[in-house]
Amino acid sequence: MALTASLLRFRVQLSDVDRGVYEALDVRLARHPSESDRHLVARLLAYVCWYEEGLAFSGGGVSAPDEPALALRDAGGAVRLWIEIGQPSPARLAAATRQSPRVVVVAHRDPAPLLAALAREPLRRPEGLEVHALDPALVDALVDAVGERGAALAVTVSDRVLYVDLGGRQLSGEVHLVRQPRGA
Repeated sequence: MALTASLLRFRVQLSDVDRGVYEALDVRLARHPSESDRHLVARLLAYVCWYEEGLAFSGGGVSAPDEPALALRDAGGAVRLWIEIGQPSPARLAAATRQSPRVVVVAHRDPAPLLAALAREPLRRPEGLEVHALDPALVDALVDAVGERGAALAVTVSDRVLYVDLGGRQLSGEVHLVRQPRGA
């Protein structure tokens, strides 16, 4: 019998001081049985950090190999923002940069292997590629604190630092920009 995805619900009060975004978000994440806790938390944090109206998780979740983890599409359906989680291959990033003018990778582990792979296999269209690394201590703390059904949390973003209030528990960690887009 095949295992099915479980649905987690996160109620997020977002105050992104850096971008002037203040929203109450009802985030529903389908978790594939093979998805790690760290990957799930990274998907949630990526959604919160890059939130804007229309940002959506891929329909197939982690089992959709040709889809971004998160995407923002224009009115015609073209991808304007493609977000990957973890350590995607250079081939996957090459395909993403052909389909979207802006590609963001959100790493929840050390991004050095990804950066080394990109140095060995440079992309043809690297202009819009940026790589960010989440603070591993914040990811680990959220993994330990988030329940099997989700959670309610308040997230404040200021100077690229995430301040998270999770039921009175205060957590924080920086989102490090480790590779900025060319020409930025």
